[in-house]
Amino acid sequence: ARYLPHYAVPSDFVVLDALPVGVSGKLDRSALPDPAHTRSTDDPAYTAPRDETERIVAEVWAEVLGLDRIGIDDGFFDLGGHSLLATMAVSRIAQRLGREIELRTVFEHPTVRGFAPKVAAARAGGAEIVPVDRTRPLPLSFAQERLWFLDRTSDHGESYLLRYCWRVRGGLDRAAWQAALDDLTERHEVLRTALVEIDGRPVQQVCDPVAVPLLWERAPQAPDEQGRLEAVRSLAAAHATRRFHLDRPPLLRAGVWELADDDHVVLLAFHHAVTDGWSRGVLLDELGRHYTARLAGGPAPSAPLPVQYGDYAVWQRERADSGALEPQLAYWERVLQDAPVLDLPTDRPRPPAFTGRGGAVETVLPRALVDRVDALARERGATRFMVLLAAAQAVLARWTGQSDICVGTPVAGRGRLELEPLVGFFVNTVVLRTDLSGRPTFGALVDRVRDVVLGAFDHQEVPFEQVVERLRPERDLSRNPLFQAMVDVQESSAAGTGLPGLETADFALPWGSAKFDLTATFVITPDRFALNVEYAADLFDPDTATRFAQHVGRVLQALLDDPAARADEAALLSAEERRQLVADAGRDARPAPPF
Repeated sequence: ARYLPHYAVPSDFVVLDALPVGVSGKLDRSALPDPAHTRSTDDPAYTAPRDETERIVAEVWAEVLGLDRIGIDDGFFDLGGHSLLATMAVSRIAQRLGREIELRTVFEHPTVRGFAPKVAAARAGGAEIVPVDRTRPLPLSFAQERLWFLDRTSDHGESYLLRYCWRVRGGLDRAAWQAALDDLTERHEVLRTALVEIDGRPVQQVCDPVAVPLLWERAPQAPDEQGRLEAVRSLAAAHATRRFHLDRPPLLRAGVWELADDDHVVLLAFHHAVTDGWSRGVLLDELGRHYTARLAGGPAPSAPLPVQYGDYAVWQRERADSGALEPQLAYWERVLQDAPVLDLPTDRPRPPAFTGRGGAVETVLPRALVDRVDALARERGATRFMVLLAAAQAVLARWTGQSDICVGTPVAGRGRLELEPLVGFFVNTVVLRTDLSGRPTFGALVDRVRDVVLGAFDHQEVPFEQVVERLRPERDLSRNPLFQAMVDVQESSAAGTGLPGLETADFALPWGSAKFDLTATFVITPDRFALNVEYAADLFDPDTATRFAQHVGRVLQALLDDPAARADEAALLSAEERRQLVADAGRDARPAPPF
């Protein structure tokens, strides 16, 4: 074709003298500069803020969107905003102005001109998080308490570990790396906190800084490079999945395997009780700064953190005890009343108790689909996540034959500005219950999902554990309460650690655990779009998880082609699957799920 479709037309152009390359001579995408979003002072489309509230809103929006300035008639989502950035913007504005602001307000009024009056009319905000006395044990957060209980009562293997692994080319300095890790644990108390039981209740005790366990060894010999890499992969996976003892900090460990003097595999492993997905960015940014400083012979200058994770846990408990969360609990009680179990067809009978055994598969999708998703999201006043969720729930409805679909999704849980620079376990889970009855078109389904997501995100502060306690669903050890499948979107602008003078690339490790029956994670980078499906191995074969991912991709593409088509009419099956189905039917064989 001679012309690009509208959704593929670039929005910014940057002129460079040369493209940046790494030590291997390959393009280094992480070193590419962000587009310089500048706006001429005589731009006729720009209208300046007219009062203090509009000035603060415009200033915060520009800050989170990475722009120089925003006029009062500019649309937040037209300028690249999405759900997470909207959440950050709302929390920062709420904190600066001392107001409680619902997330849906920015969706319903996406310009400064429309949003600012709603902010001015909002009710006063709640209590601030403040540092508390460290001479006594501190309570666990609600999420930590759940993991502490699971750690004592079950063995879910890798389910509650987070690990990051890279191949690093260039000279990695051992002493500087050890010092950088130690600097990290000194700065973030949660990494050196013990989760212990005192007088019959779990508490956290902050310990003095200690050295991070660092395994550093030569990679084993093998007949060829691929064999050597596979040997290191096995060693790194085994090191990452060693059990953590929650009463023995630090709750992280590191490993380095030397392939050559300038070629290493680097591992960081954490217990989930002290970190989460958001923390990854904080960790890598600070590790890069600490490592750079240690190479130069000293510690990195860092502004003190306003609060620590223990302060947040105290604040969270006080919020719950004060009744401040009661209106949100009432919302969840109403929305999730009589929520159905997601009855997925399985390859094997469900065992009496969920074991956590699992695996993961990945299906690569056309990267151009992301731009088409964004175009439909803009058209429907939605976000990328909402469109992808609608496609996933449409497939779950087809697989189960149900029209009332509940899935979980993680939310950052950092609704206050002072929590953004912290490492810790803040992530919460909300349940998204969508009604797919009436055979809606895909566009109409996106509208329904949009309302569900906004309602959930406006009531996301309530810990999932408290929602379960309030609803008290029928106890079933074989299933997660309230939802059995999770949908998430993970986006990153660049891979790697940001270590100076080093070229990094992700180094995949085998995965052997699952938290739920299925977890569908859309992974989006500047040059890649994929769907990762984590599955419970007691229930599903890898081929079934792959087929699910392929069905989601096929349905997404079909419904983007024609958003006016009914969501339940998009073809699930490939030509090969259709041929196999006909062949099985001819042999009077029982077709495999979900056929």
